Amino acid sequence: MIYVFVDFEMNMIDSEYKKEKKICKSEIIEIGAVKLDEDYNEIDSFKSYVKPAYGTMASRIIKLTGITDDMVEDAPSYAFAMGSFIEWCADADVIYAWSENDLRQLRKEARLKEYTHPGLESIISRWKDFQKEYAKLIGTSRRISLSDAVFYLGENFQGAEHDALWDARNTAEVFKLSKDEENFFRIMAAMSVPPVEAPTLNSRADAMAGRAMANSRSVVPSSSALYCTGFARRKAARLGRVTTSVLAWGTVMPLST
Repeated sequence: MIYVFVDFEMNMIDSEYKKEKKICKSEIIEIGAVKLDEDYNEIDSFKSYVKPAYGTMASRIIKLTGITDDMVEDAPSYAFAMGSFIEWCADADVIYAWSENDLRQLRKEARLKEYTHPGLESIISRWKDFQKEYAKLIGTSRRISLSDAVFYLGENFQGAEHDALWDARNTAEVFKLSKDEENFFRIMAAMSVPPVEAPTLNSRADAMAGRAMANSRSVVPSSSALYCTGFARRKAARLGRVTTSVLAWGTVMPLST
């Protein structure tokens, strides 16, 4: 099983291109991706800047991504960069991105630029939204940012945010952590998603406090206890790995099974 995790960074099409903006409002300026084997080890990576065809870099995108006009001036064209990426993905069984935005961009920009490639529909058919799968896993309909997902799992974001390769790599890291069931559900306390019976966490500061409490033996003294949000608590109960759960921050009550 080969997994690919990909991220696109985009730049807004200049306002003078009104006809083009009706089809697609932005262009891909960077493609970053990592490839994992069946044991979730990174075995390859892909990174390419892409030269925009409709205008120059917007100032807010430069500020967000650090990508300047000079960095994309001599970059490959969309057709060349996307073709290279598609061919790099040839052996992938599944292609994950964080949110549906990247796939939407891929479709719209291909339409705008009348781009065709024999492997394009193949990668689209293997494409999945890991943000959506992650939200389902933890039992919420909320959209969670990649940086927050990394943070709430007790990890630090690797590299720079809004760097396509590092965003892809961090998505892969969240995926790997989600496959470690026992540890994953233990650290669900850090999620800023309200448990079924618990109050809403309103900030990262609240989540950080919750995570500290989750890791404190004084709060949950049993070594088999988990400090979980709603879905994680029920999942843990089915796994038979916990006997207590925190229903409100700092309040320990029995689990119903």
